[in-house]
Amino acid sequence: MGWILCAAPLSAADAATPGAKPAFTAEQVTALETLRRELARLDPMLEKVTEPDHKAWVKSKVEKLKARFQELEKTAFDQTKFDELRFDLNIEYQRLAVWLRPAAIPARSKAK
Repeated sequence: MGWILCAAPLSAADAATPGAKPAFTAEQVTALETLRRELARLDPMLEKVTEPDHKAWVKSKVEKLKARFQELEKTAFDQTKFDELRFDLNIEYQRLAVWLRPAAIPARSKAK
C-alpha cells in the first residue's frame, strides 16, 4: 500500500524571495541582538591573549561562531540552532576567561 501526499501550492506571498531577510518576531530580534552583543564581548578579550598560537586558535573559533550567527540571521529563525550557538558561545567565553585569569597559585620565588 502506498501513501499519497498532497501539498497545497504556495502562493506568491508564501514563497520566500531569495536574498530577502526573513521576518523575525520581536522576541527573536531581541534574542539575536543579545547574541550579537555576546559575540562582541569576545573581541576585547581576544586582544588580551599574548600567546600567538593560542590567539590564532581562539580567533578561528570566534570567526566560526560569527559565521554561524550571520547564517542564523539570513534564514528563518531556528530555535535549536540559536540554542546551540548560544551554548557554544558561552563555552568559548568561559574558556577564554579561564585562560586570561591570573594563576591561582603564585609563582615560586627564588629567595627564601
